Amino acid sequence: MKKQRTKRAIKSDINIIPFLDILLVLLIIFIIIPSKLIQSFEVNLPNSEVATNIINNEKLIMTIEILGMGLYNLIINNKHIKQICLNQISSEISHQIYITPNITCLIAASKAVAYDEIIKVLSLLSNIGVHSIGMITNPTT
Repeated sequence: MKKQRTKRAIKSDINIIPFLDILLVLLIIFIIIPSKLIQSFEVNLPNSEVATNIINNEKLIMTIEILGMGLYNLIINNKHIKQICLNQISSEISHQIYITPNITCLIAASKAVAYDEIIKVLSLLSNIGVHSIGMITNPTT
């Protein structure tokens, strides 16, 4: 018996396994890289060339001035409350949110203030339920 040689025909189908491997690698790259970029950026808060005016759109504006370690001023619609602690700020802002839920809190601090103090204020505002928070900067001219 003679063995018949069968010619193998060339398949023009896509091999799906290597294609899926490449797609999964690309997916992982696009998931990991942006999170690394977001977590590693520099912040220079005190200077800004472009300032957004948010005061005209809101009903109540509250400004928290960070003076130093544990010392703050609170300004509510041009009413100044000087040298108070975080607990007093918390109770005052909670009271204002109860009266007017649509408020904006602005944070003002100099370059010399420790970043930890700013984070304490941001955490406090987040825990209270303030959704609109801004940073006051000096516009450069």
